[in-house]
Amino acid sequence: MEHFLSETVANRGCVVVASEILSSIVKDEQPVKLKSGVTLALKCDLCRGPISSNRPYNIKVGTSRYYFCCKTCRRSYIDKHRSRLEAAKSRATLSKIH
Repeated sequence: MEHFLSETVANRGCVVVASEILSSIVKDEQPVKLKSGVTLALKCDLCRGPISSNRPYNIKVGTSRYYFCCKTCRRSYIDKHRSRLEAAKSRATLSKIH
């Protein structure tokens, strides 16, 4: 990488001081604060049906949270995406160790 950059920018009269390869970008988003009394119309992350409960079923994966209209949809989602969920859990555990 350094060699490529040095050759590329040398033609422009520049010098490479440092380079870095990014493998992921973490987006820093501030949470949205809702005023009291504001309601949201949530849809189930599996069947896309409306979530009518004040306390929907949910799971947290990394920094994301998924919402479901019922236990059945929650269980089906977990079964369908088991390998992805386990991989995310494994990555989270590894990042806590390091």
